[in-house]
Amino acid sequence: IVYRLDRVARSLSILLETLELLNNYGVGYISTQEAIDTSTSFWRAMVWIIWTFAELERALINERTQEGIKRSQQKGIWTKKKYGYDIVKGRPVINKKEASVVKDIFHLFGWKNRKSSCWIYKKYSISQIIQQLESDKIQRPGTSRLGKNIFLWEDNTIRKYLADEAYIGKYYYKKTQNTKKGNKHKTEYRDKSDRILSDIPHDPIIDEETFWKVQERLQEMRIGSSRG
Repeated sequence: IVYRLDRVARSLSILLETLELLNNYGVGYISTQEAIDTSTSFWRAMVWIIWTFAELERALINERTQEGIKRSQQKGIWTKKKYGYDIVKGRPVINKKEASVVKDIFHLFGWKNRKSSCWIYKKYSISQIIQQLESDKIQRPGTSRLGKNIFLWEDNTIRKYLADEAYIGKYYYKKTQNTKKGNKHKTEYRDKSDRILSDIPHDPIIDEETFWKVQERLQEMRIGSSRG
């Protein structure tokens, strides 16, 4: 007994093979949400019909999702909150407290000497930035004040912020995609050429000079780690 067909398998061929195997061993299949009972002679036809309509439903949902993304793009609506911004009526508004933390992260990673306006690379490593945030009692995003380890930031979070062009006023839609390898589903970042840049700008937190200098250092770190 299962809840629905799509809880058993993600493709019709695998589903039919599974049900056939169960049937060969005298094991019946009953769905609580669909009128399927493999103890009858019409179960294969019913599975095919129900699965076809399920595929159609998924296609329609995907179309509506894409249409929603397109409408959001045209209006400059953010579909997800980012640290450093609040969402007001779908549009980003700088959160001064969080934006100050974002600036600190960028400036600690790639520090600009105010007197000479020269960049000093490798001032703080990612781990040193995490230590500094913990020392300053900066609460990690997504944590409750009553929770544990609320000041312990994660390496990936810092790297994600340092590479996010939203902080220089550029917001992309369709940044990620769901891929399937075997039976495993994975969310991956799309190539930049496949993303959609919003036509409506928003207030930046980081200046472009700072941002792109930081990208240079991130690239240097990636090259260094790949060499071993």
